[in-house]
Amino acid sequence: MRIVYLDESGISANDPCAVVAGVIIHPEKQAKALDDYLRSMVDDYIAPDLREGFAFHATEIYSGAKRFDKERWPMELRWKVLDELVSIPKKFDMPVVMGFVPKGKLRGDYQSIEQRDVDLAAHVIAFTIALLSANMYMKRGAAPEEMASVTVENSDHARMLIKTVHDFIRDPAQVAALDAETAKHLPLDRIVESVTFASKGSSALQVADAVAFSIMRRLRRGRDCERFYDPLEHLIIARPNFAVLDTLVPGEWHEKLDGGESDSG
Repeated sequence: MRIVYLDESGISANDPCAVVAGVIIHPEKQAKALDDYLRSMVDDYIAPDLREGFAFHATEIYSGAKRFDKERWPMELRWKVLDELVSIPKKFDMPVVMGFVPKGKLRGDYQSIEQRDVDLAAHVIAFTIALLSANMYMKRGAAPEEMASVTVENSDHARMLIKTVHDFIRDPAQVAALDAETAKHLPLDRIVESVTFASKGSSALQVADAVAFSIMRRLRRGRDCERFYDPLEHLIIARPNFAVLDTLVPGEWHEKLDGGESDSG
């Protein structure tokens, strides 16, 4: 049995793209070692008085916020922590899955709905794409008898819709009603059980958070994006074609968010 851990990035109205990404782990072989590794990182980097309930959050590390306040955490040290986080999938040989949706097209197609519903739809579509990628890996890279379940960071704004979509795309009867182009990728025959929601305290979800952060920054052409994306690229089951993407998405969406930014992200 494998577990697919997924996290999200780009859920606010100001984000031009929704990303859902994460890792596939073999819990019997990797969960304990991963917990130990994250615990050792906490011991290495986090002061004893800050360790209770601590979880690594890539956006906070990059921007120097909350427990990674810039006064105590210079940029070089924060980058070192991020380097280590994004190297974990390679260290543990974890497949990386992802889905992303530029919101501009959705806004154009559904001009009559509210922005928050556009954001929610983009998130759920990105989640579905990530699941398709996970199902693909289970078919091609796992033993024939192996199945996978899905764990997602608890998200109030999308929890019910994610659960509904997850159950829908696993149901052959429901999938049969879809158009042929969509249905050919479904149902998710190697994904079992209902989606589980968990807190960011999970070691695997902390890694998924770093993966989603890294992929979002690469999509945005953010500062240092290659540094944090390159360790993951060869592990991604269905890699985005950035050369094609840049012809589809106006360059302004990169410049608007990342042009001239400081190390605050």
